[in-house]
Amino acid sequence: MTQSGIGLNSSAKEAAALTAGREREGMTTSQLESTWNTLKGKLKQRYGQLTDDDLTFAEGKGDELWGRLQDRLGISHEELNATLDDLNSTAHGTLEEVKAKAAEISDQVRAKAGDVVEDLQHRAVALGEEARAQGAAAYGEARRRARGLWEDGEEYVRTNPRESLVTAAVAGLVVGLILFQR
Repeated sequence: MTQSGIGLNSSAKEAAALTAGREREGMTTSQLESTWNTLKGKLKQRYGQLTDDDLTFAEGKGDELWGRLQDRLGISHEELNATLDDLNSTAHGTLEEVKAKAAEISDQVRAKAGDVVEDLQHRAVALGEEARAQGAAAYGEARRRARGLWEDGEEYVRTNPRESLVTAAVAGLVVGLILFQR
């Protein structure tokens, strides 16, 4: 980035205007550029008499912007530096608070999602066990009925051997005719 401001956007130009004085005070160009819009807003909040024109950079007039801010606010160079440092740290602190809150919410969402997944897993296991128990009960009932029918059939053959023999012979004849015709 050049100090002449060629190719810089408005915020970067305005930041570059303050760079000369601010770098001596410890704030780098990139730090100032990244926070200039926030600083402008905070300056206007703190000092209602400042206008957009007061905070606008005219290329090559960085010292003029610095002086204009000192004159409009009625403060010294050191006080302006302290004010900008304070506003910058407040903005940075607010950003850090937002980041921390976002991280906290993200952790809470992850924990809640983990709880939901765990709850769904428990429910799925419970439903699976219930289905298995119902399947086992249905199988047991079907087996009991089949055994009952088998036992009833054996009892019928014991008590009615002649009818059973005739029924078996007719069934065998029908099956034989069906198979023979093919």
